[in-house]
Amino acid sequence: MSLRFFISNTLLMAFFIFLIGFGWWCIIDDGKWIMSIPDEQVTTIMGAFSEVIIAAVIMLKVELVLYSKFFISSLLY
Repeated sequence: MSLRFFISNTLLMAFFIFLIGFGWWCIIDDGKWIMSIPDEQVTTIMGAFSEVIIAAVIMLKVELVLYSKFFISSLLY
């Protein structure tokens, strides 16, 4: 795993999180969309977005741990 691979994956995840957040902000900002969606679907949509964001954060943390172990082991040898 190289530094370029790590940085590109991190930037890609940050970009997707930004897109999800921006899309959710557009849905909330435009009240017509929210009012036309039934409450059950709004709850489902909010749950799906939060799960994606949580998964991205967990992936980023795992990637950071793996990269730090790789970096430290490369310094030792």
